[in-house]
Amino acid sequence: MTYKITDCGNNCSFLLRIHKPVTEGLLGIQHTLEGLESEKALLQELGRNRMLGVQMPVANRFVEYVLGCYLEDKNATIYATLLEWIDGYHSSERNLKGFA
Repeated sequence: MTYKITDCGNNCSFLLRIHKPVTEGLLGIQHTLEGLESEKALLQELGRNRMLGVQMPVANRFVEYVLGCYLEDKNATIYATLLEWIDGYHSSERNLKGFA
């Protein structure tokens, strides 16, 4: 699940991702703590010099990039991450260059 979060005080937007697949078939390493930490490191490296427009990970006040929430009734941990928001176009819009 993904959500656009806007900080009205700074007028900054973020992408909140909750890593819980809709079906068991989509459950994989990309939803584990190890997979999300690896993705964070990759995004930080790709965006280090801002040469490539990637969504940079945002740390919480405890300098953590992956937040885990244990759900007792499900006996499972769900992870969430926050990334910088990058404005773009919806894929159904016709004005994308190179796509007709």
